[in-house]
Amino acid sequence: MEGFLDITGSGTYLVDIFPILRYIPSWVPGATFQKEAKIYRGIQDEFRQLPYEETIRNIVRLSKCPPDEGSG
Repeated sequence: MEGFLDITGSGTYLVDIFPILRYIPSWVPGATFQKEAKIYRGIQDEFRQLPYEETIRNIVRLSKCPPDEGSG
């Protein structure tokens, strides 16, 4: 979590000030922000996708259950 907080601060990287730098290839010395962004992009995608997938699983699981016969 600490690494995430380190890179989310505004102005942490020059790319925050000069957005054109995001087009620099990742092999260029000093372009470490691209490597870290790739790692954290995966984490961000996981944070977004997991609740959605869990909700879909719950809907499917509940739709297979027979309705309560005593509630009516």
